[in-house]
Amino acid sequence: MNAPVDVVFAIVTNNQEWHYRSSLDDLDIIRTQGDIEEWKETANGVTIRFKTLEKRPHSFYSFEMDSKMFTGEWHATFEPMEGGKTLFTATETIEYKNLFFRLVGYVFMDLNKFMTTYQEELTARIELEKAEQ
Repeated sequence: MNAPVDVVFAIVTNNQEWHYRSSLDDLDIIRTQGDIEEWKETANGVTIRFKTLEKRPHSFYSFEMDSKMFTGEWHATFEPMEGGKTLFTATETIEYKNLFFRLVGYVFMDLNKFMTTYQEELTARIELEKAEQ
């Protein structure tokens, strides 16, 4: 990412500023207690609940997710690089709740596409942030 770690981390972990993510119809923060946040995201009529697992400023962020079809976790690391850039690495793992959801999920839930879209939109949001400074 072409921005310092603190900028990338702030954007990724700020659930109040979600509108740059075109795949989301809504994001509702349910509860915040310190660094632990619970929220739900709705996309295409499907709601997924999230809860922060760990948040280490400017280095690591993780959360768990739960929907009718699956449970999972998302982990991200943020590493400073030369020139004020950030190496951002995100990994998402999901486990379908039953065989039917697993079969349907592989057809309708392209995780690589979701992550690519997220990366592209995050990059655009970072560039906008830099332009506003």
